[in-house]
Amino acid sequence: MSELAAGRRWRLTPALAALRHPLDSLERGLPWIRAMVALRSCTSVGPLPRVWGRVRVENMGVIVIGERVQIRAVPWVSELVSLPGGRLEIGDGTFINAAVSICAGELVRIGSRCQIGPRVMIVDNDFHVPGDPLTRPESRPVVLEDPVWLGAGVMVLKGVHIGRAATVAAGSVVTRDVPPGAVVGGVPARPIGQRRR
Repeated sequence: MSELAAGRRWRLTPALAALRHPLDSLERGLPWIRAMVALRSCTSVGPLPRVWGRVRVENMGVIVIGERVQIRAVPWVSELVSLPGGRLEIGDGTFINAAVSICAGELVRIGSRCQIGPRVMIVDNDFHVPGDPLTRPESRPVVLEDPVWLGAGVMVLKGVHIGRAATVAAGSVVTRDVPPGAVVGGVPARPIGQRRR
C-alpha cells in the first residue's frame, strides 16, 4: 500500500469508525440521556451527568448536582430526597452506587470526587422521637468533604462531619465526626487506621 493511501486511510478512520459502530456511540450516550430524564426535577444539574438504572428524585426543597456526577443504580433503585426547607448538594465527579438513599431535611452536602458504595444511607434527621413516633426531631447538617469514600452498607446519621479523604469501612454506622484522612469502621464507627498518602 502506498504512503499516500495509508495516510488517507488513517485520516478517514475516526469518521468511518463512528459510522461503522453506531451502537457504541449510542451506548456511550444513553447514560447521559437517562440522567437528563432521571434528574429533571433537581434544582440544578451540572454538565455531563450519567445515570445507569433507576433513580428516584423527590425534590421538595433544593437539590444541586455538580458536573460529571455518576449514579449507577443497577440492579437496585437509588433515591435523592430533599424535604421542605432541605438542601441536598452533590459535588463534581462524585460516584453513587446502587440502593443509595440520601435525604436532606436541612442540609446534606457531599463533596467532590466522593465514592459512595451500594446500600449506603445518608440522613440528617432521625425522623421520629423515641417513644413518640409521630413527632419529628430537628435536623442537623451532614457534610462529607472531598474525596470521601463510604463502603457498602454504611449509615451516616445526623450532625456528622466526615473530613477530607476519610474512609468509612463497609457496614459501619457513623454517629460522630470523622477526622480528615482517618479510616473508621464498626457500629458505632471508631478509628481503625489512617489513610496512606
